[in-house]
Amino acid sequence: MGFIANIGMIRPDKGQFNLVEAARIVLHQRPDARFVFVGEATGGRSREKWVRRAIDRAGLNGNVLMMGYRWDTPDILAAANMVVIASRHTEASPIVLREAFASGRPVVATRVGDVPEIIVHGENGLSVQPNDSKALATAILLFLSDENLAARCAENGLRYAREHFCFDRMMRSKLDVDLALVEASRKPRVRVQVRAETAPLAPIVSPEPILPD
Repeated sequence: MGFIANIGMIRPDKGQFNLVEAARIVLHQRPDARFVFVGEATGGRSREKWVRRAIDRAGLNGNVLMMGYRWDTPDILAAANMVVIASRHTEASPIVLREAFASGRPVVATRVGDVPEIIVHGENGLSVQPNDSKALATAILLFLSDENLAARCAENGLRYAREHFCFDRMMRSKLDVDLALVEASRKPRVRVQVRAETAPLAPIVSPEPILPD
């Protein structure tokens, strides 16, 4: 059985509706798969209700579970067969991508934000175009059907996380930037003095006497 996790706020730009459609396609071929949405809705509970209705309309109640906010996300990541990031357009740098890599989970992600800079398709994850449910479903099915590919991507993702996301490396990078700024501030600044040219004062002319009429 495949356990597919989606972790993030429930809102339109996170792509949960696209993932529901992808789940419908996946479950047609792999009825043993299970999808878990972890996260709470922003702007009230109405958005969560919309996603639940989409799940109901697709007839996926038994296969797609909405768990709301969870404090035990590391345990969910550890239990998942893969993590899917379905963001549509506004994601800058998905934190869950880093968490999934650090947990050694294979990742399917849409090409938004810095995802194309991190994921090498087929090497440390699978990346697809945003807003494409069929592409999401194809990538998920690929991981489910090819355990060797999923394991290789997970291993390479974990290696990438250790090389790029570890605390010591990030602190060294920050210190390098700080030191560069300090060195730049110590360099002598060339001051250009502009001397204003003043016109010579005209001689004072004695006023002519005013003669009486």
